[in-house]
Amino acid sequence: SSDPSDLVALTPAHFLIGRTLTILSSPQVVEEARINNLTRYTRIQCLKTHFWNRYYKEFISELQKRNKWRKQSGELQLGQLVLIKDDRLPPTRWMLGRITRLFP
Repeated sequence: SSDPSDLVALTPAHFLIGRTLTILSSPQVVEEARINNLTRYTRIQCLKTHFWNRYYKEFISELQKRNKWRKQSGELQLGQLVLIKDDRLPPTRWMLGRITRLFP
């Protein structure tokens, strides 16, 4: 909508460049454009790493059930879909798996 009082949804652009891609450039943005490409690349890589670290610590961990002491948690079952965490990869690259065998 074109109503300025509407809420704006966060997009990946907010995390990478600090604003939406549809906003017109301001003088500050023009000054940032003068930063050389290597500095910009390094800054973006640092911001991406920081984002994924916070995403994992603050969001993914909140998805886990916190009812350990209130009731029994469900046991793993054959055929369930699971997320395979790999510390060497960003969360968007983690593999999905299906439980094929259970060990006592």
